[in-house]
Formats: sequence, structure tokens, C-alpha cells
Amino acid sequence: LERESVLPFWAGVILGIAYGAGLIIDATENDNFHGRQAFLVSVFLGLAHALIEDTLLFAALGASVFWVLVPRVAAACVLTWACADVSMFQNFRAKGRSLRKRVPKPAAGITALRTGFKGRTP
Repeated sequence: LERESVLPFWAGVILGIAYGAGLIIDATENDNFHGRQAFLVSVFLGLAHALIEDTLLFAALGASVFWVLVPRVAAACVLTWACADVSMFQNFRAKGRSLRKRVPKPAAGITALRTGFKGRTP
């Protein structure tokens, strides 16, 4: 996490999604917290918001603290990691690079055959 994302992240984890979302909005407007970091914090908080409050609530109802807390945090970490990986791939592609080998453009004769010599693609 970058320094600007720590407060919205922990507020969302401890206090809940409503207060955390308010701090995310405030941080994106006032701080240098936007783009990829805001997206990844929002993804994590989508699954793992209000961890303390929800865990205590379900524990009071008789649920196991382990089964309430650990799967949520694990799923949030895995999904955030996957989204970070995908966003890195998209940034890589946005800069004009590709992970695949460059395929040469077809020769002019092949393009003419494909378009029926009319200069338009099918």
C-alpha cells in the first residue's frame, strides 16, 4: 500500500464500507490517491470491510471466529492480488507493448483478396 491509501484502507477494514468509502472519496479528491491504488483498496474492502464489527456480531451469534474472519481475508487478498495482476497487464498493454510476438500485417495482395478488391474489409 502507498502512504495515501493507508487511512482509507484501515478505516474500511475496521469501521465499515460506508465510512471507508467516504474516506476513499475524500482522499481521491484531496490527496494523491487515485487510479490503481483506489481501485485495489476498493476491491479489498468489497470483501473484507468491517472485519472487527462483523466478526464480533457473528461470534455473539455462535459462529466460529476463524470461519468468519479467515476466509474473508483470504478471499479478499486473492481477489485483490488477481486484480492487481490484471491491471498491471493492462498498463503493460496500454504502453504499446505486448506479451505476444508481433504478427506482421498481411501482404497487400492478401488484403485485396480478403476484401474482394474493393478496399473495404468484410
